[in-house]
Amino acid sequence: MTESIYIVGIAFAVIALAVYFLCWLKSKDMHYKWIIASLVLFCIDVVFNILIFGFTVDSIIDYVFSAYVIYSIATGITSYTKLSKLPEPIADIEAAPEDDFGFVEQAPAENTENDNETK
Repeated sequence: MTESIYIVGIAFAVIALAVYFLCWLKSKDMHYKWIIASLVLFCIDVVFNILIFGFTVDSIIDYVFSAYVIYSIATGITSYTKLSKLPEPIADIEAAPEDDFGFVEQAPAENTENDNETK
């Protein structure tokens, strides 16, 4: 009986990890809806853990870590929305030509002081 409980628990953990891994893979392609899905799933996971195991002082590090993960995922979502509101970039500006040593060639500056003194 206990072996079957362990097998079911391991299967549930593997499925949960696979879903989180899928969310991570899809979010790398800038599909922010997958990030939102991972946030919802993680929040549900944290709530179920608190309901099943209770809120104990022994697990305070787990709760702090979970809060940090929720904060990080939420920050990622807000960063994506801010990034999507930015205007499209302007065409690339051509770089100034460089000489043989890698220095940018500049036009010679006009020396206005010497011109004023000679006049």
